[in-house]
Amino acid sequence: MTTSQGARLQPLTIAITTAGYDRTSILWELYSHAKRVAVQPSLDPTFLPILFEAPDDADWTDEQVWRACNPALGDFRSIDDMRILFERARQIPAQENTFRRLYLNQWTLAHTAFFQRAQWDACATARDDELVGAPCFGGLDLGQSDDFTAWVRIYLLADGRVAVRCRFWLPEAALHKWPERPYLAWRQAGLLDITPGDTTDLDLVEAQVLADCQSSNVRELAYDKRFAQQLALHLQGQGVTMVDTPQGFQLNEAIRKVASWVTTGALAHNGHAVLGWMADNTVVTTGRYNELRLDKVRAKEKIDGIAALVMAASRAIVQQPGPEYQMLVLG
Repeated sequence: MTTSQGARLQPLTIAITTAGYDRTSILWELYSHAKRVAVQPSLDPTFLPILFEAPDDADWTDEQVWRACNPALGDFRSIDDMRILFERARQIPAQENTFRRLYLNQWTLAHTAFFQRAQWDACATARDDELVGAPCFGGLDLGQSDDFTAWVRIYLLADGRVAVRCRFWLPEAALHKWPERPYLAWRQAGLLDITPGDTTDLDLVEAQVLADCQSSNVRELAYDKRFAQQLALHLQGQGVTMVDTPQGFQLNEAIRKVASWVTTGALAHNGHAVLGWMADNTVVTTGRYNELRLDKVRAKEKIDGIAALVMAASRAIVQQPGPEYQMLVLG
């Protein structure tokens, strides 16, 4: 657009935007140029930078900081609405960077922490006898070579809790590859199953998943066909309803739903140590439309259990098992 204005006597281009996160973008180039010109106008006398932004080290919770970078706040920009958005960002860590970027004009990283450990630890519990008859959905994340295989079931309880039951498998080779990790302790505590060899024995996984689906009356099981197509066909042949579940930003709604369950304390994970470790490791990446995806590449450690949990949640959201559960649990 700017290069097409050569025929005009007084060409003028106006660009207005909030901050971003992609430091390889045209926006970052313009922003960087604006910062330099703001300090030294002689660098480009034809370029007028007007920047309303909070410094990187500013207290993002301070309303005076908000006002400094939002001159319309209290006028046509509602302060009450901004307070609501702030409170949501304070409760849901994945929303903090979005608040900083869109409302304080701070450049952020594309990936953010997903859970606050204090909120995770404060979540509810659920006894096995409370799960009988509750709508149940599953998510299966198969590990590659020495990775975790994670199998997670969620039960939608009528009082609003979402009970979690999970199983994890690792091949024996992983114990030797990462001796510093607490794999042996988890195995001894009955929280982790170890299969012989360099890869997880999928026949054992299949048998256990089938037994769990039958005993829990799993309504749908979400899986990623890139890694579990053969196992899915076997389970489907045994009467399990299998749902191929695309990964990435397609799980945005399910990720946000799991985050809300954690924030409100509704997720009854019973303090499962392996799942809690994976929750600590979990980060999300924000897309250009503010959608979220789990980021296994940037995660500091394994997050397979959270991936399976999110997949299970994606089926619970779609199915909406009944008005009593929809209102209390999915709401």
